[in-house]
Amino acid sequence: MIDAGPELQERERTRTAAVTEAIRDALTQRQVNTRTAELVAQLATVACDNESFSS
Repeated sequence: MIDAGPELQERERTRTAAVTEAIRDALTQRQVNTRTAELVAQLATVACDNESFSS
């Protein structure tokens, strides 16, 4: 594995935060409790990140 530079790491953190926020917002628009939507969004993001490492 190649170590990513600080710029790539920051871009990945920004992307992850945006994806988490989009999932959370979609769930709250569908009347999911805010705390539940936040938890599910974070878990979904972690699961997707872990899936990309196992491929």
